[in-house]
Amino acid sequence: MTLAVTGMRASESLSVRICDLNLDSDPPRLFLRGEYTKTKTDRMIFLTVELANQLKNWLSYKYRTRRVTHYDSKKGKSITELKTPARNKNDLIFSMSVSSSREANGAYSYSSIKSIKYLYNDMIGMFGQTLDRIGKGAKREDLMGASRREVHLHLFRAFVKSTISDLGHNEV
Repeated sequence: MTLAVTGMRASESLSVRICDLNLDSDPPRLFLRGEYTKTKTDRMIFLTVELANQLKNWLSYKYRTRRVTHYDSKKGKSITELKTPARNKNDLIFSMSVSSSREANGAYSYSSIKSIKYLYNDMIGMFGQTLDRIGKGAKREDLMGASRREVHLHLFRAFVKSTISDLGHNEV
């Protein structure tokens, strides 16, 4: 939904941190840091109210209290606890990676330990699985013999850009 509404590149959307979002402003917006853009230029992207609500729902799900089970080798048994992940303003919005080390308070931190490249590869894989599940986006061979999907993530950007252009506005 983020790609379809904003027209961001997939890697740009994966670089958004919690502190880059302003979901309660009118209109909701996000700040895109130039270090992750093709042009290396910072920009502000306005969001729809629907997308802002979906992002709020996603963040509340991501940082929900959950049951965690681990094996305590000293006691020789499994221990189940309720844990709430620590919310850090620098966490990547779409990363679900848990740091292998614990913070001082013993809570796991959802930090940006995976690079954008790894998140992007995960995103492509999950998008492909979704396409397979719904029976869309068949694969085809390109001129070099590589297998490519007919439906891919960049189509969201192309759609937004062509819609903006059709409305007579300059591309951003």
